[in-house]
Amino acid sequence: MVVGSLCLWPPAIDRNTNLLWQEPAEVLAQSRFWPGHEDRTRARFYTQQMLTTTLARKFQALVGFLFLFCALTLFSPAHAFTIVIDPGHGGNDLGARYGGLLEKNLVRDVSLALRTELEKEKGLKVLLTRDTDSPLALSDRVRFADASEPDLFLSIHANASENKNVKGAEFYLRSMDFDHSAAKTPPADSDLEVILAELHQQGQFLNSLALSKDLVKNWPVAVSSRSLRQAPFYVLNKTKAAPAILIEIGYMSHTGERKRLREPSVQNSIVMGIKKTLLGYRDRYLSSQKEQKAAPKE
Repeated sequence: MVVGSLCLWPPAIDRNTNLLWQEPAEVLAQSRFWPGHEDRTRARFYTQQMLTTTLARKFQALVGFLFLFCALTLFSPAHAFTIVIDPGHGGNDLGARYGGLLEKNLVRDVSLALRTELEKEKGLKVLLTRDTDSPLALSDRVRFADASEPDLFLSIHANASENKNVKGAEFYLRSMDFDHSAAKTPPADSDLEVILAELHQQGQFLNSLALSKDLVKNWPVAVSSRSLRQAPFYVLNKTKAAPAILIEIGYMSHTGERKRLREPSVQNSIVMGIKKTLLGYRDRYLSSQKEQKAAPKE
């Protein structure tokens, strides 16, 4: 079809006629109107020349189109693995305050450094709910995260306690309470939607749990890790788009830990531990996606 569409005859050669699709016979029939070209042989010669020129131009246009198509197809970027980082507090919401250190500034600095490190990797898209000292409602954080359709949501905070001896990082998962009673009877359509939503949430929870365990394993020695916990934090329970984790990077109320959290080297070790964990999760996620695509369909 392509060849057929290209091999079209040139138009009649008439000073008042556009050079558009006409047969050679029509061209020759009108050759008597050409000033100085009454001879049919010369007319045929000029017709062949114009045919060659027309085909050459169309071939060049086709080559250009194919080149552009291949470039767009082969070199267009693949889907980027998207991570939303949520630095807690901001603006008038200071968070914890101890020894002149403000939680809102500490977690923002760590989040910015984490974004910088992650952006060094290809195929990653890193978004922050805030990158300035600006207030942001919890609902706006969740709305931003869901609109971004991330593959992972990470909220970063620093902890505090009246007990000044408590220290260490903590990792929180969304709190999940499932009611499986509906599965005992054949569900109606509305019940089926609820069950599918619960299964999806369970899958997200298991992904979050695996990710949290890796965070504990990769956490820097300078800041001890305490435990994995479940809590009904708003940003965790309301975020629907991805596995969600909230990290309390340490206790600002502990004098020694607060001092360590101030140090750029310790902050960097925290960032690198988180980065290693997120990249590991990304690689496992992409690998599972490939396996699902390669699996034969029943």
